[in-house]
Amino acid sequence: MKKILIYALYSCLLICMALYPGNNTFLTLYAQEPSAFIEKPDIRFIPHDFPYLQPEPNSIELSAISAPSFIILDKASMTPILQKNSQIRRFPASTVKLATALVALNTFSLTTPLTVKTVINEEMKMGLVPGERISLLNLLYGVFLFSANDAAHTIAENDPKGYDHFIEEMNNYAHNLQLTNTHFNDPIGFDDPAQYSTAYDLARLAAVASDYPIILSISSTTSITVADEDYTIYHPLYNINQLVGEIPGVAGLKTGTTTGAGENLITYYQPQPEHSIIIVVMGSEDRFADTRLLIDLVKNRLSYQSLQ
Repeated sequence: MKKILIYALYSCLLICMALYPGNNTFLTLYAQEPSAFIEKPDIRFIPHDFPYLQPEPNSIELSAISAPSFIILDKASMTPILQKNSQIRRFPASTVKLATALVALNTFSLTTPLTVKTVINEEMKMGLVPGERISLLNLLYGVFLFSANDAAHTIAENDPKGYDHFIEEMNNYAHNLQLTNTHFNDPIGFDDPAQYSTAYDLARLAAVASDYPIILSISSTTSITVADEDYTIYHPLYNINQLVGEIPGVAGLKTGTTTGAGENLITYYQPQPEHSIIIVVMGSEDRFADTRLLIDLVKNRLSYQSLQ
């Protein structure tokens, strides 16, 4: 009883000292850290639904997929749903242009007129003319629809700090995304030992690109004619991605083919309005056939489990 009385008196003494005018401990603490006396909102972690493939006796045989490397990635949770050799480095071909577009959007505005300096006539091109001034937006249509090499080179060559700086920024972009198996050597995607990526890295890059509505809008366009700034030079373009306009829910994203790379394809696919999937095939013998099979697999077997 005596100890309880002593503790009570001691507590009262502390309270009196804290509230004594001129030496208010609570006011001092409030002055130092006001937020400590403010009721904090209840912050709850709400996990994304977990994607998984249901077993199905009559499902497609994965041996029918010709691509030696592929991945199906759930965008919201960044969960690999199905993959094969997705961490193996390969030539990325024109899927490099996805990084070119992302760096361009961080460097120029869509209406910025860029000047065609060096004309690239190798392989796919939209037919740019030396000295032509054309907006970044119209060059991006060339990049995504027709995989135009001259459009990608013109974008990089107009970097205010020079072509080499643009390539450096592409690699900085990959580094910031922690794409540890990716390195860029040009904005186009020519075969080069110093230029490589993986299906997994490209899927992660595509997940970022799909956050840009303008990229999805352009890459899901079937055809368009764009003009230079003076409306004297016109470039008719059509989308070489066979899946755009064929399969509901497909909004592009980027094709790529070279001798060394084989056929590559990055696909953004929405099987349901609330879910988005990234599919990447690399080294395919028929990228569109492979991707169709993987899309069928997603449509028939993909389910989501709520973790709440």
